[in-house]
Amino acid sequence: MCPVILKRLCWSAVVVGSVGLFFVGSVNAPGYETRVYTIGLTFFALLYGGIVGVCARGSGNIASALLGASFLRAISKRSYAMYVFQLVPLYISFALLGRMNVVSLATLPALLLILGIALVTYAMAWLSWKYLGNPILRLKHWEWFAKKPTLATDEAGE
Repeated sequence: MCPVILKRLCWSAVVVGSVGLFFVGSVNAPGYETRVYTIGLTFFALLYGGIVGVCARGSGNIASALLGASFLRAISKRSYAMYVFQLVPLYISFALLGRMNVVSLATLPALLLILGIALVTYAMAWLSWKYLGNPILRLKHWEWFAKKPTLATDEAGE
C-alpha cells in the first residue's frame, strides 16, 4: 500500500476513534453501558490501532519520538509483569490503610497512594525481570537447550 495512503488511513482511524468515543461517552441516555461495551470498544480499537500505525510509520514523527523515550521502553518491557503484580500492592495498601474514604481522586493523599502503588508495582516487575525473566531468556543460548537438527534435516542435507 502506498505510504501516503497508509499514513492518511492511520490518522483517519485516530480521528474517527476519538470523535466516536467523545460522542459515545457524552450521551448519557438509556443503554449507555451497552453502547460503551459495543460500539465504544470498536472506537477504542480504531483509536489505538491508529496510534500504533502512526508510531510504526518511522522515527521521523513526534509520536514515535515520544513513545520511543527510554523510560517508556523500560515500562513497556515490564508491562505484562506490572499487569500481573498490580493487585498485590493495591490489596496490601488497602489492608494497611483500611478503607479510605477519599471523596475525589484529585486529592493529594489519593494521588500519593496511586503513585506509591505504581512505583511498588514497577519495582516488583523489575525484580521479576532481573531475577526470573532475564535468566530464563538466557537459557536459549545454552547448547543443551538449543534446537538440535532432526533426522529429517540430516537426510535433506546429504
